[in-house]
Amino acid sequence: MQKRQVAKTIKKPLSRSAKYNKNNNKKRPHAHASNIQNKKAPKSSARHHRSSNVTEIPAIDIEQLLVNRISRNESELRIPRKALFIPEIMYASSTNLRELAFSNGLSAGRMMYESSDKTMNALLTILEQAGLGQVLYHLFENTGVITAKPNINEPNIKERIHTYEAGMISGFLGASAHHNMNVYETHCIYNGNEMCQFKITELPSQAPANRNMDSSQLLNSIIGGIRNKNHNGHVSEEYFLLYSLPLTVPPISEGMSKVMYLAAKSMSASPTWLSEDNMKLIEESFGLRSVKLVKEHKGKTPKSIIVEYAHLGSSSQFLSLSQSFLHGLVDGMKNVKATSYVELGSKNNYILYIQLNPVK
Repeated sequence: MQKRQVAKTIKKPLSRSAKYNKNNNKKRPHAHASNIQNKKAPKSSARHHRSSNVTEIPAIDIEQLLVNRISRNESELRIPRKALFIPEIMYASSTNLRELAFSNGLSAGRMMYESSDKTMNALLTILEQAGLGQVLYHLFENTGVITAKPNINEPNIKERIHTYEAGMISGFLGASAHHNMNVYETHCIYNGNEMCQFKITELPSQAPANRNMDSSQLLNSIIGGIRNKNHNGHVSEEYFLLYSLPLTVPPISEGMSKVMYLAAKSMSASPTWLSEDNMKLIEESFGLRSVKLVKEHKGKTPKSIIVEYAHLGSSSQFLSLSQSFLHGLVDGMKNVKATSYVELGSKNNYILYIQLNPVK
């Protein structure tokens, strides 16, 4: 019988000074606004110029900040889930990226345990912020099952995609138990199952095998994921940024940017792809604040794309994936080439301007 979401303190809380698996500690990514060169906007975009009283965004320990806000349920914005998120597709594409997702989720889970009230209810709240919907659990000492039912409609992509969440559960429960916990996803709604289910064991056990995608399958999955409109749930903005963080660190980020560019370039055969509806899908898939088209007066063809980022997502790390994708989208059109520049907006966040330049 499954227990409902009630605040139940986990036994044997781990002290804040406790450390283990030191060899897995990694350098925390930092956000640096100065990594991107801000260029002067053309006169036609004068109203978008950076305000003179806005300072550069300081370098911060972005991972710890995001973990703290997620653990304490302090998110101010929920991102609609009407399309698959790009990082979800990337993590499901290969064994190496799945291992990357699990290890980073493991680290985040341990940090979340220390930043939360150390109850099972705190873990359930975190998983709900991850977009897993109603979450139930059934635990016996060092074994158990966690089930979730995301609010989506038949998005069967034949993959179990919640590797990061499995690592996060493992880290959170392991911090409580004072030893490592093995967690893996046995059922996934994206793999044709009715719900997502995570199995928890004390000893390592064999997780279900996942396939590796070739380049063609990966590009098709990205395109299909963006066009998929079967989601109806929400994810906290902080969780999306934390979840995406491992893909933004070099040298992985360079490869991810190339994949984004190629996927987008294969999508855009004509200017008709640049529509408000499609920009909304891109906005949701990359977790952006807004993506807008700017057209000439009485013109049908857009002259530029304006992308607004959240304050916490305003760093060169988070910008590179969406910028590469939008560049590929424009460069894939006939007789058009993309150029771009970045400014610091009045909300202390990045604004990306992508110009569509005619090529003769």
